[in-house]
Amino acid sequence: MVFQLIPIIYAFVLSLYKYNGFTPPVYIGMDNFTRLFKDPGFWQALGNTMYMIVFQLPLNLIVSLLLALLLNSRVKGIGIFRTIYYIPTLLPQVAAAIIIMTLLNNNYGMLNRILTFLGLKPVNWLYDPKVVKFSIILVGLWSVGRGMVIYLANLQGISSSYYESADIDGANAIQKFFKITLPLITPSILYNLIIEATYIFQLFTPSAIITRGGPDGASTFYVYKLYTDGFRHSWLGYASAQAVILFFIMVIFTALAMKSSESWVHYEGGAK
Repeated sequence: MVFQLIPIIYAFVLSLYKYNGFTPPVYIGMDNFTRLFKDPGFWQALGNTMYMIVFQLPLNLIVSLLLALLLNSRVKGIGIFRTIYYIPTLLPQVAAAIIIMTLLNNNYGMLNRILTFLGLKPVNWLYDPKVVKFSIILVGLWSVGRGMVIYLANLQGISSSYYESADIDGANAIQKFFKITLPLITPSILYNLIIEATYIFQLFTPSAIITRGGPDGASTFYVYKLYTDGFRHSWLGYASAQAVILFFIMVIFTALAMKSSESWVHYEGGAK
């Protein structure tokens, strides 16, 4: 109530006011929203965020699924590997961002040193507008362990009788994956889809810690712009209007995902 519901309601109210946090708020109606849609920075931040949804979201879902499939193997010491792949998700985001920033540093970063050793040109990972979003997508792979755990739990809940019947029918590994495994983990795919999308829509740490929104705004994501407008420029009413727009974008995305799931999510036993 205190930390979630009331702030959400207050953001809706504040979006109708001009307010800097120090003087009394002044009611201005829909002026914040009118200004918002005329702001090139808003559209750039929204475009950058949608770019990450289009490219980072499916990549995270696929990589976490592949890891879960590998870690579902029954081999000696598999628990150690599961722990190793999950550990990065336990690190604070700021600490992880600093580690990544060091790895991608133009001058002494490990990644550029490897490229130089191989005879390739170093890449300006963090300061080239054409490359920086790709670099942040790589940063996003750091935390695929959270989705991997969900997939792994689902995979281990699938009855072995399905695979035994498939073996009797002569199905190969690919057929078993697409006919048994994939349909039965669609509930986890839906869950991870919504959770990962929510995380990406609220992407903040890479912009704030690694790139400061640069270069040329190429890594200014929606929540980072909201933060800078609200707390650096003290445009709290304007920032609240951005929060309201983001709220509706996420609600619409989630509603579409849930509606579409009726045609592709399957549960063991045939229930939907």
